[in-house]
Formats: sequence, C-alpha cells, structure tokens
Amino acid sequence: MRFFKMLKAVGWLHCFATLAIALVSQRGPRLTSHALGGSRTSTFLPFMAMESSDFLNIAEETKHFSLLDFLPQRGRNLPFRTRKLFHSVVETYVYQKKESYLPLYTADDLRLTIDEEYDVKGVPLCIGNLTIDLEDAENDESLQAMVEVFSLAALHRLPKDIALVLLRPITVAQTKEYVDVFERLGWSAICFPRGLSLQLKRELRPKRQQKAWWKNAWNLRRRERRRQLEAAIAVAEAQRVVAPEIRPTRPRDEVLAKIEQQLKDHSIRPIQRKDELLFFPNSMPLESFSFRRFRRFVKRQYSMLKRKGRAGVLSYCLFNLLFYTIGMAWQWQRIAPVDPLVTSSSLTMILVRKFARVFASLYVAAQFIKIPKVFGAIALAPYAQQTTDAVSKKLNVSQNVALIILLSLMVMSWATIIGALILGDYARLRQLMVTDQRLVGLISLQPV
Repeated sequence: MRFFKMLKAVGWLHCFATLAIALVSQRGPRLTSHALGGSRTSTFLPFMAMESSDFLNIAEETKHFSLLDFLPQRGRNLPFRTRKLFHSVVETYVYQKKESYLPLYTADDLRLTIDEEYDVKGVPLCIGNLTIDLEDAENDESLQAMVEVFSLAALHRLPKDIALVLLRPITVAQTKEYVDVFERLGWSAICFPRGLSLQLKRELRPKRQQKAWWKNAWNLRRRERRRQLEAAIAVAEAQRVVAPEIRPTRPRDEVLAKIEQQLKDHSIRPIQRKDELLFFPNSMPLESFSFRRFRRFVKRQYSMLKRKGRAGVLSYCLFNLLFYTIGMAWQWQRIAPVDPLVTSSSLTMILVRKFARVFASLYVAAQFIKIPKVFGAIALAPYAQQTTDAVSKKLNVSQNVALIILLSLMVMSWATIIGALILGDYARLRQLMVTDQRLVGLISLQPV
C-alpha cells in the first residue's frame, strides 16, 4: 500500500511540473533551432534565455536562415558545402559587399564544393550566339569552370543576379565575353544541348533518385534525352525565380572594413622566415602539384574517352589486346609451372594455376598504366572510327554490328595466341611425363 501511495504522489508531482513548464514556456521566448534549419522552434525557460542572450542574437539567426528563402525548400535540401557557399554568395549580393572587403568565398571554395559533392561531366554550353564546344571546354580550364558554375546555378535554380555574383571569382579575360552576354540577356540566353555538367553524387541524392544499376542500364537510351529535358526545366525555373531584395549594409561590415583599412595603413615589421634563410630552399618541392587538380584532369580524360563512343571502346580494347597479348607471352615464359613429377595434380589443373598467376600479375600491372592507355586510346580513336566505318560500309551492316565484329575478332585472336601457349606447355609437360614413365620402365627391367 505504501508503494502505491508513493507512486501516486510521484504521478501528481509529474503532472504539476508538466503544467508549470507549459505555462512558463508560453510566456518565454521561442528561438529558432539551428540544427533543424529553421523549420521547427525550440522552447527555452526564462533563465536559459537570459543566459544565452549574451551569445545568441535572435535577429541575426533569423537573417541567417532567411537569406535562402527564395530557393526550393528554403535551401534545406542542399548539401553542406553547397549551402554554405550559397549563403556566402547571397550575403554578398544582399548586403552589396565591396571589393575592399574580405571575400566571403573564393574560386577555391567553388572548386572544392564541386569536387566534393558533384559528379562532373563535360558538356557544351550555348550563351546567346556564343557556343562553348567540348574541345574548348576541355582545353581551357576557365571555360570548363564557367560551364560547371552555370550548371550549378541552373541545377539549384539561382536567379540571374545571384548567378552573376557566383561567377565573379572565375570571371577572367577568357570568360568575360560570355558573362557579359548572360548579364545582358539573363537565363533566356542559356542552353545546355546535352544536359547539365553537374549531378549530385549518389550518396547525397534523395533516396527516390538513387536508382539501381540495372534500372539505369535499362534507361540508357533515354538518359540523354532526359538530361536535356531536365536542363531545359532547370533553366526555365531559374528564369522565374526572383532574387532577394538588397538590404542596407550591416554596421559590423563597416567596422570590419574600417579595421581592415587600419591594418593596411599600419606598417608591420617583416619577420624573417625559414624559407628566406640561405640554407633553406626558396620553395617547397611539388608546391604547384595538387592531387585534386590531377584527379579532375584524369576524370576529364575519361569523360573525353567516353564521348568518343564506339571509337573510344574499340581503341581502348585494342590497347588492352596488345597489352595482355604481349604480357601473357612474356610472363608465360618467365613463370614456370609446377613440376608434374612431384605433385599429384593433373596437367589441366597445373596449367589453370599458371594461367591464373600470369593473368593476376598482368591485371595488377594494368592498373598502373591505365592513364597512359586512356591517352593512347584517345589518340587512336579517329583511326578506330575510320576502321568501324570501313567495316560497316564493306559488310553493309550498322555501326553497332561492325563494332561487335571487330571486338569478336580481337577476342578470337587473343584466345588463339593464348591457346597456342597453353597447348605448347601442355605438350611439353605431357612429353616429360611420358619420358619419365619410359625411364622408370627401363630401370625396372634391368637385372639387379
């Protein structure tokens, strides 16, 4: 009985405490939650609000999230780096940051965002009467960056004024003409003939867009048409989006600009660094080398090979044929099979194990020369296209059938050469076993 009375008392205390907290929370302030992107509110008790008022400004927090209100879903569906970049760009536009202010974002921020959160594909771009074809975009890094930024702005439906601010760090002499046309005509002058060059990485897409690989293979023929349609819809929707209105400059920006000017005016005593001493080198080794830049370069070469189509496939297969044929012939002579006289395995299993060892060593070596093979395949692609056209015209078949015929001839020639090596080794080992049996028979016939 005493236990039930205590339980009842605890229940009444819990009810009174819940009612008191509810009454106090209705009078207390409601602060927007950072973690939920402004979609929900968190209720604080009065003493918690007083304690946090020193370091949390409600107006500043509201402004922080209201800058991306013009985007779809108020920017909550954006990846982390993209949302951070867009917030800096919109803040630069809304509060009209001057050139003397410290930049909120740079061209490196753009490249890092694109490299970390998007898959890049080389596509042409039309701006008014000007066209950037694939070769120009691949050869000029500034044009390629401009195509990617235009795709990023269209993918997330940025209005023209915000897109111009986003293009500011990469606007150079090669791209100024295109940017001027876009500034004069807007999104109505933009056209992506083969779709956008950027796509969110698979792990960052919503689950409804993460299709299985067999569904993507099934829709392979309609994929290019779907990309063109998605690009046209993105440009049309970006054209209808209204940019946020420009607001007066914040007082803290003026303070920061004044502090920056004071730092520039005061002469700072130069400090002698280690690299200025005589016994230290003036620059670090491989200072200009960047793995991110090298990765972008390799991806660009792979995309260029994919755009070659059937010619790229044929030329790449030809390089693989030469490598694996010469490599198999060389490695087959170097790697000796297991002696059939000291093992109980059959000759077939001995040769299968040797073939596996040889092919595994060649496969590992092929990973190190993959990039040179891609370069060679790109250089050989025009001749492969001429060969495909000649076979198609000679046999009166389509391009796909001509490609299958050529690939079949390559596979048959490789199988013939490898088969000859295997059969030669099989005959040699078989002869060795027969000779051994004869010697054993002759020794057994001799009198002891």
